[in-house]
Amino acid sequence: EGQRTPPARGGAALISGLKPNRAAKESAQLADALLKGAPERNLSGSDRQQFLAALTSLAAFQDRQSLKKSTSRLLESIRSRQAGHELSKISTALATLIKRMDQKDGRRIGLEALQFSVRAMTQADSVDACFFAAKEMSPLLSVLPKEDVVRDVDKSLEMIWTQLSRTTSPRERPMGYQSVKFIGRYASDAKAIEMVKKLESLVKKPSGNFPRPRIGSSFGDSERFKAMAELGTASASKEVLNLLGEILKTTRDILSARELSESLVGLAHRTEPEVAIRSLMKTMTQAKSSTAKAVLAKGISEVSLRLNPSRRAQLLAEAIPKSHEFYGRKELAAQLALVADHLNDKTTIETVQMLLQSIKESWQSDAVHSLLDALGVLAKRLPSKQATKQAEQLLLSLKAGTDSPGHPSAMARAIGFLSVAMNREDAQRLCDESLKTLLALDRRAVADIARRALGIAGLLKYVDSKKASQVAQDVAKNLIPVLKNAEPEHGHKLIVQALIMLTPSVEKGESQRVCSQIYQVLRSRMLHHKEEYQRPFLAELLARFAPCVGKQEQFQIAGHLIELIAKLRRKSELLPTVKEHLKLAQLSPENLIELLKHPTCIGATQRVILNALGEHYQRKFANRWEVVHHLQKIDSKLDLPRLPTRLQSK
Repeated sequence: EGQRTPPARGGAALISGLKPNRAAKESAQLADALLKGAPERNLSGSDRQQFLAALTSLAAFQDRQSLKKSTSRLLESIRSRQAGHELSKISTALATLIKRMDQKDGRRIGLEALQFSVRAMTQADSVDACFFAAKEMSPLLSVLPKEDVVRDVDKSLEMIWTQLSRTTSPRERPMGYQSVKFIGRYASDAKAIEMVKKLESLVKKPSGNFPRPRIGSSFGDSERFKAMAELGTASASKEVLNLLGEILKTTRDILSARELSESLVGLAHRTEPEVAIRSLMKTMTQAKSSTAKAVLAKGISEVSLRLNPSRRAQLLAEAIPKSHEFYGRKELAAQLALVADHLNDKTTIETVQMLLQSIKESWQSDAVHSLLDALGVLAKRLPSKQATKQAEQLLLSLKAGTDSPGHPSAMARAIGFLSVAMNREDAQRLCDESLKTLLALDRRAVADIARRALGIAGLLKYVDSKKASQVAQDVAKNLIPVLKNAEPEHGHKLIVQALIMLTPSVEKGESQRVCSQIYQVLRSRMLHHKEEYQRPFLAELLARFAPCVGKQEQFQIAGHLIELIAKLRRKSELLPTVKEHLKLAQLSPENLIELLKHPTCIGATQRVILNALGEHYQRKFANRWEVVHHLQKIDSKLDLPRLPTRLQSK
């Protein structure tokens, strides 16, 4: 009897290939055999789990009569209570079967099963018992209408609170919070608000029934916050949002602050967007945890997607100065750059001033890049006098110097963006002075040298072309030895970005020589670096630089990447780089076929090349020989791989 479950699961897999009528008949026979061969008294542990998995697998094909038999058996198991702590697995299986039944029968069986679970909850004499009863109720609640279950849920939440308020065990408290989380979203509005306030009161009790242990308090706090957020989904999101925001303002523990801020963001997605953003902004301004501020800023940028572009731009511009955390500003600035065109003139000037102040204060390069992107969009809309005034103030700050090495280049690039809105003479004067200041800076660290080069590159388009060409050439040549000798993690990404920006300003003949030198350095370092974990990063840099070199070098880069994949243990790390390179390089079919001939072009690498060829010929290729057959049909003169003898006859 115990051996019938695995064949039933195998049968369920095979039935999926049959016609509907035959599938219903076969699944009914298998389900009958399974129910007869697995009496409740013989099931325990993994046997019960396999039995339930087989039964739910068959449910997709069973007819109404067969489903009734299966649900009756599961209902009997819930009524008998023999399964103990595994009743939640049975209720999960029953909920799956109810979804397959018609609405009337499913509702009747679900409510009947729920009453047994509610009875167990009302008889619970500990937090543990409440936990297992709530866990059993949760899947059944998910398949029943809320109006049918709301009274039972409210009664159950009151029982959980009764046991939770009596316990003094740090281990039991998180289980009580999880019990609320299982069923909280199905509560009435009034009960949800009441429970949130009760759970909030636990924060204010440092002693008595709720001592704060040194170990486990973070876990307990995070579970409480998740339970409160779950209660907020019971149509009471706005009030719960404000309550959780008040708690977050005083939370210093990093893990608790992260959990609470993530819960707040989850609730914000289910609240009216403008109200949610206002609430998140207020909380972000007063929160003490920088981690929470970053999460809330990201939440604001996500919720803002639900607004029209004009309102979205205004709220994002309002949120950036309230985010005192740089990674939060990065998220908000990145979103603002997409909709900055929708700001009115007054808000544009205010936002530019705020962005420039943030650029002066920011020291993380990622945050600065996002702020500069937003500034680049907005600067074009500034009045000429306003742009000149802001650029002159930046130049004074640039000349005065700063303790942070990243600031000068960021301020110089900002001046370059502002130059777009100025008249030609002012733009050239300010960019010349900024360039002179940057060239006079003495930088030793690799990252600082790279940032300085980025600042110079950002100014060159507004400087006299002859001077710009000479400066770009000198700076690029000085960067090549740094690229050759420094370790990759010490600013290589910034150096390559600076070189990509510099090379267009160099004269054509000299530009080809400089690009060739850079290509050789990156290629050599990628193929021969002693640390394997650095090679995918170097390969990504080489692929990023590829548009600066000729078609032949781009083809060679693709070959080097394929060669490198074969040498790496973690080959999947390099596949996205190969895809991106093929997309940017737009290699010809001749080049792609040459790559297919490469002895290490196999597996996932070959799939990438075949997909690139498929895009060119607007069809899919299963393997390289399908490519050969297709090209022979269209009389292609390409140098194709030779077919194996066994395929030539076909």
